[in-house]
Amino acid sequence: MTAHIRVPVLLCHGAKDVFSPASHFAWLAERIPRATAVLDPQAAHFAALRR
Repeated sequence: MTAHIRVPVLLCHGAKDVFSPASHFAWLAERIPRATAVLDPQAAHFAALRR
């Protein structure tokens, strides 16, 4: 299903997120064409709200 996404996507994730693992973030980034993946090594779960 993710291969059908045709617009640019920005994925932001915090490496210190204990609710959603960074492995899932990486899995999505690999499967969404044209995705830009930003992994913040110091951020936790709600850090994406600042973006």
